[in-house]
Amino acid sequence: MSKIKDGVIGHAIGDAMGVPLEFCIREKLLEHPVTNMRGYGSHPVPEGTWSDDTSMEIATIDSIINKKELDYNDIMMNFYYWLKDNKYTPHGEVFDAGRTCIQSIINFSKGYSIDECGQRDINSNGNGSLMRILPIAYYCYYKKLKEDEIYEVVKKVSSLTHAHEISVLGCYIYINYVLFLLNSKINFWHII
Repeated sequence: MSKIKDGVIGHAIGDAMGVPLEFCIREKLLEHPVTNMRGYGSHPVPEGTWSDDTSMEIATIDSIINKKELDYNDIMMNFYYWLKDNKYTPHGEVFDAGRTCIQSIINFSKGYSIDECGQRDINSNGNGSLMRILPIAYYCYYKKLKEDEIYEVVKKVSSLTHAHEISVLGCYIYINYVLFLLNSKINFWHII
């Protein structure tokens, strides 16, 4: 269980460290590396504030815990509660949300079927589904899913918002990398 906690907390910390730097120029970051939490940068939020990425990750985790399975409709409902009611946010407000996620959640709220909510256009690609997919790696790992089952789960979860094959493939590669680390007998922290 500590692998799950470590991964989720690590993701939230990385997200919170990145929030004030969103849209910053790489050269500026290389000149002034980030070594601690900052606030009031790209967004008017205090240090330690996570973004929509962690909020949607928590929404996914909440669904898996409460349903004890993957219920895609329930995950989407949690995304709706996040966007509409500010649930899963650190300060009770949504301050950032990707347009692909927003449009997909709007589609869901209008009654689109779960298979039709996600954006399929090549211009709808982005990292929105990738940033919230980590809990699915843990789900696949502990359920001992086979390769074809893993792909189908990843495709369905990514496609809730990001249904284009490029976004799905990015999530699938990431999930396989996390599964490799979870299955590895090597302690990578001693190598680094």
